Amino acid sequence: MFSNKVMVVDMTVSLWSARKYDEKVTATTTSQHKASSKAGRFNKSLVNPELLKPVQRARTALEEYVNTNTVPWHRGGGRLLPTVKFMEFTAGVRPLRTKFESEAHNFVAKYQAEVIAAQTDLGDMYDANDYPSPADIKQKFGITMDITPFPVENDDWRQNMAQEEADEAAQAMKDTYERKERAMVTETFSRAREVVQKMHDTLADPTKVFRDSLVGNVETLVGLLPAMNLTNDKALDDVIILMKTKLCVPPQRLRDDITLRADTAAAASTTLGMIAKGLT
Repeated sequence: MFSNKVMVVDMTVSLWSARKYDEKVTATTTSQHKASSKAGRFNKSLVNPELLKPVQRARTALEEYVNTNTVPWHRGGGRLLPTVKFMEFTAGVRPLRTKFESEAHNFVAKYQAEVIAAQTDLGDMYDANDYPSPADIKQKFGITMDITPFPVENDDWRQNMAQEEADEAAQAMKDTYERKERAMVTETFSRAREVVQKMHDTLADPTKVFRDSLVGNVETLVGLLPAMNLTNDKALDDVIILMKTKLCVPPQRLRDDITLRADTAAAASTTLGMIAKGLT
């Protein structure tokens, strides 16, 4: 059990879609083309889509950071954050959260003018009821992030159950826990496979040009994986050691030394074999 090693991170990022299904235009379009009502749906852009892109990019950056530094636990919900990474994690989240809030504020400041412009841009498709009020639009953007302790197992739930029922429920919980734990381990191995596969495919072809990030991505993951190995998986430890000792090679040396490049590609291939075993 690793309850003392992790926290649960639940994050929700809300963002106004600025799109609306137009039933009337859809009906008119399908009728004009003699098509079935099931042939398609017309969704209109309520404002210039370019104005929302900075907010969308800020949301993506925040979500990618959270996903990179945590591992899945609840389906579609909570993710596990190693406690040793808490301070680093919160420090990394802070500027990304500020960026999202700043971009959302910039959009809200332009919102009223965009609603006025939409009356011309959308013509007969404009409907004032599609637009939140200036006060309400602010509530369409937000970040909720809860960081809570990992639930500690107790037997209180058994008190009102017959022994047979309690045993069956306990087994169901155990099965669920083991399935989630395996999914978490698989996710960690899969991250390693993605960057190592990229390195192998690139270095195995001596004609391929590559960026420093080819090695940088491996180095970043080597820094993350030990904390992510919450189950103390020996196979994953072995993969991390091989990545650190054989794949974290200065990029320029790989460019200058064709023999080192080939040896590193071979080491990446060996690492992929170890990862494959860990995934079985």
